[in-house]
Amino acid sequence: MGGRVDSAVSTEVKIIEEKQIGKGFYGFSFKTPKGTLKIAESITGAIVGDSFEEVISDIKNAPLKIIKQQIEDVKRELKKGCQRLSNQDFFKLYTY
Repeated sequence: MGGRVDSAVSTEVKIIEEKQIGKGFYGFSFKTPKGTLKIAESITGAIVGDSFEEVISDIKNAPLKIIKQQIEDVKRELKKGCQRLSNQDFFKLYTY
């Protein structure tokens, strides 16, 4: 055996809305195949919440240093490799 079992995965989604989520960061909303709304952070595409209100509150209450570190951590992981999945396969893994 071998290889990474924890590598990043991605898919394409239709953006419903993009807006500022605080401290200079942006997020976008999209719907999953089950119809639930999710919010992703725009730099990395990481899913960060279920509503803009939730994410805006989280950003407001988080130290900027920690937010920047989390984004850098994800960017570093993405550089290691990111497997692009079909929308169907992605949402089989992540049952949002």
